[in-house]
Amino acid sequence: MRTQELTFKLPPSLFARRPRELSGQRRDEARMLVIDKRDGQIAHDMFRNLPNYMRPGDVLVLNNSGVIPAVIRSWRGDGGQVEVRLISNKHGGIWHAVLTPSVAISLGTILFMTPHLTATVIDKRQDILNGWVLQFLVDGQPIDSDNEMFAAIEKIGRPVISMYTDKVWELDYYQNVYSSVPGSCEAPTAGRHFTNELLNDIRSLGVQVVFLTLHIGLSSVLIREENVEDHKMLEEEFIIPPETADIINQARSHGHRVFATGTTVVRSLESAVGADGVIHPQHRWTTLYISPGYTFHICDAIITNFHGPISSRLALAAAFVGWPIIKKAYSEAIRAGYQFYEFGDVTLMI
Repeated sequence: MRTQELTFKLPPSLFARRPRELSGQRRDEARMLVIDKRDGQIAHDMFRNLPNYMRPGDVLVLNNSGVIPAVIRSWRGDGGQVEVRLISNKHGGIWHAVLTPSVAISLGTILFMTPHLTATVIDKRQDILNGWVLQFLVDGQPIDSDNEMFAAIEKIGRPVISMYTDKVWELDYYQNVYSSVPGSCEAPTAGRHFTNELLNDIRSLGVQVVFLTLHIGLSSVLIREENVEDHKMLEEEFIIPPETADIINQARSHGHRVFATGTTVVRSLESAVGADGVIHPQHRWTTLYISPGYTFHICDAIITNFHGPISSRLALAAAFVGWPIIKKAYSEAIRAGYQFYEFGDVTLMI
């Protein structure tokens, strides 16, 4: 598929520029466009009515990764300012990051963030523009735990934001109500629409709610290759606990459906399915890229936001229901005034 086919015209008036809570709405009051992948039929609804599309025995899978303040101001020894955007946690205080500007950066450069927190440049990421590998230190000693790192940047960092929002909002607006494992450099935004009350309603229906973890790095990138299928994803760390795998496998063996919340959950599940067709517990990295032509093994329904043109997340949606159906659905969403991007409305593809 040619990359330029994966495009559409999106009026700037449909950019969701601020959290809906600031307008007095609940998160589950997002509008929801329901897309039936069997016949391409489209219906308009509200996200709070999600339980109407579920049946007892189904499984709802959520990504419990929490967002960290991944953008940090730093200074070189000569006084020059450098923005550090964390993208991947290699643990033990070692992070991959994008440094802006990078012109005066070289191996051994020390970046100063607070009187106690510094980072030393120890390697280069050749596959990422302005990408470097950093070793973080507190008082000259390498950071040896993720919790220590998160505590060190809690008050000095800010969330990664898109160019479409009005401003940098407080970190809580980027967290899902069930976030419990810090580590994402970008927000897993499909889950923003859930409230605790809605989750209780879903459980009351007899739907099992389970969690996995995928820490998002640089996943919301444009496809710059000429052909959609030639795009490469960067590695992201994910964890599927044994309990989650068992519940999903048992449900599927009895003919129940799996609702995946967000492209992060889809990619985690599809990365973890074995040749035997079942999910296996694991903790590893994935570079799985899903584009039109991919055969899905686990996901029966996908909850996801409205994505921008020629993006890897749009390619995944097109792979699930077909690009002609997605293009038709997005045209209808634009006509009906749905809001796009992280603070916007939502699709249910089923």
